[in-house]
Amino acid sequence: MKRSPALLLSLLLGIGLFAYPLASPVPEPSEELELTVEPAPENRNFTADREYRQLSADARAFFDAAAPNGTATRSLGEAPEPWATQANESQRGAATSDVVEKDGQLYLVFPVRWMPGIDPVKLLSRFGSLAAGICLVTYVGYRQFVGE
Repeated sequence: MKRSPALLLSLLLGIGLFAYPLASPVPEPSEELELTVEPAPENRNFTADREYRQLSADARAFFDAAAPNGTATRSLGEAPEPWATQANESQRGAATSDVVEKDGQLYLVFPVRWMPGIDPVKLLSRFGSLAAGICLVTYVGYRQFVGE
C-alpha cells in the first residue's frame, strides 16, 4: 500500500481540526450591564438623583446611547460610574432605578447586571471543527484501509 502525501496531509489536518475544540478553552461570556433609559412620567413627583452635566464623559455617552427610549449594553468591567457601582451592589438580574435630569427633562435609568449565554457562532465553529476533523480522519482511514 502506497501512502500518498495528500492522505498524510488530510490526516494531519483532520487531527488538528478534531483536537482544536478539545484543547482550546470554552469561551466564557462576561457579565454585562444593560442600561435602560425612559422619560419619567410627569404625573409623579420624581426628583433628580443626578444631573446629566455632572456625569463623566463616558457615562454621558452610555446614557445617550440608551436615551430616550432604549437600552445600551456594555461589559460590566467597561461600564462607567455611577452605574457600574449600582450594578455591582445589586443582585444579578435585579433592577434599581436612578433619576437623571438632562435639559430640564427627567429620565428614569435602570442599570441591570446580567449574564448572556454563550455566543452561538463560537459554539458552532467548535462543533464544525470537530465534525470536519472526524470526517477527514474517517476519509483517510477509508482510503488507506479499504482501498482506492
